[in-house]
Amino acid sequence: DTRRDQLLADVPPDGTVTINDVKLSIIYDPPHLIKGIRNNFLNKNITIDGKISKWSDIVDVYKTDCEHTEARLLHNLTDQHVIPEKIKKMKVKNCVKVFSSTVSAALSYTAKFSHYADGKPVSDTLKNTAETVLFLDKLFDSV
Repeated sequence: DTRRDQLLADVPPDGTVTINDVKLSIIYDPPHLIKGIRNNFLNKNITIDGKISKWSDIVDVYKTDCEHTEARLLHNLTDQHVIPEKIKKMKVKNCVKVFSSTVSAALSYTAKFSHYADGKPVSDTLKNTAETVLFLDKLFDSV
């Protein structure tokens, strides 16, 4: 029906399905899509509503967390989850551990400060990255 309605309204097809007046985009093969998003995020920033998110924010918070071995927030993450050269790109479980509410919370918490413990300034995109990670966590959980 959606295709027919679009043709009758002289609207070009946009790949969505309308159910109860809500336009939905169908996502297929979630494991491969989430890995693809992560793999692109390693090399490119993500922009949502004009807000830029960077993988380097995740790396910075992870490295800072690793320096606090007695009380790590991100104890489930290793270099194989975060460091681009060491990431096992075909492992879905490694990908979803990064796109988690725990990582988002660590990013959000760190964004409240102006500097890391080593004196390095905190990125101005850190809060955006936290929001993007949480969005991806919820998206993956919904499928």
